[in-house]
This record gives sequence, C-alpha cells and structure tokens, in this order.
Amino acid sequence: MNMPPLQLVESFFSKVVVNARFDDVSAKDVHPLQTKVDFFDGKKPGEMLVRLGVRKGANTKEDKCVYVFEIEICGVFSADHALYAKDPEKAKSYIRVNGTSMLLASARELVAILTSRGPFPAYTIPALSFLHLANQADAKT
Repeated sequence: MNMPPLQLVESFFSKVVVNARFDDVSAKDVHPLQTKVDFFDGKKPGEMLVRLGVRKGANTKEDKCVYVFEIEICGVFSADHALYAKDPEKAKSYIRVNGTSMLLASARELVAILTSRGPFPAYTIPALSFLHLANQADAKT
C-alpha cells in the first residue's frame, strides 16, 4: 500500500460560535455561507498550515428560527517527501486543495453535531470545491 501524497499532522478548532436565533437577526448576521482560507509555511520543508473559516448567517433580517455560526479550523499538513523533492509546487497544490477539503469535512461534522442538539433542524455545510486554490501563492491569502 502506498502512502497518500499528504498527511494531516494535526488539526484544531480555533473558533466555534453557533447561535440559535429565535428573534430578528442584526444586519451583520445576514450573509450566505462564506469561506476564508489562509496558508502559511510550516516548520519543515513540505509542511503547510491551512486555516479555514466558515460562516453562515440568516438569509434575511426577518429570518427567525435559524442558526448563525462561525467556525475556524487549522490543520498542519505534510506532503510526501518524494513528491515534495520532485515537484514542490504540485505537493503544495495537493495541500491547498485536498487539505482544505479535509478541514471542511471536520467543520461540517462539528456544525452538524452542534446544530442537531439545538432547537431547529440540523444544518449540514454543503460540499464545496477548493480547486481554485490549486495555484494560489504560498503566502497568507
């Protein structure tokens, strides 16, 4: 069996806010599902830190009985040494696309668990594509 091209070294949630809103929401809490991704060089060659933020607000200011949430998860990923030595940019591209997708899966699971214990139907973050990140620069984005 071959090792995958990247490994998740560690991950952690740096922000978790989930609010069940029974009343009108403020204007700042009206927004569609939003994501923000930042990349940072790791401590070792072939390592990268990925920070994914996911926010969801109400659809309108008059919405009631909704969840408003903001989740931030960070993960440290390590690219396969042979792949990184041969093609560092391809290795980083795997981390940017697949690593971010792995973090989204963890955020999706946490939001589903938390909202399933609330007063309204559970919310599941939909599948998202991060393919547009494949060629993004290494620096913080």
